[in-house]
Amino acid sequence: MNAVERLVYYSDSLDVEAEQKPSDRKPPPEWPVKGEVHVKDLVIAYGPDLPSVLNGVTFDIAPSEKVGIVGRTGM
Repeated sequence: MNAVERLVYYSDSLDVEAEQKPSDRKPPPEWPVKGEVHVKDLVIAYGPDLPSVLNGVTFDIAPSEKVGIVGRTGM
C-alpha cells in the first residue's frame, strides 16, 4: 500500500505536464521488429566520486522477454 499512497500523493500534489502525444512517424523499414539487449560487465555508481553499486553485471534480454527490476532506491 505504501507504493499506492506514494502514487496518489505525487499525482495529486505535483503539477506534472502531460506527455506529448506519440508522433505519426514510423521507423525505417530496416528497423528491427524484435530487439534484444546484451549487457556485459556493467558497473554503475550514483555519482562519479562515489563507489560503484553494481560491479560486473552481465545479462541478456531476449526478444519479447519481460524484465522487472527490483531493489532499493536511493543510497
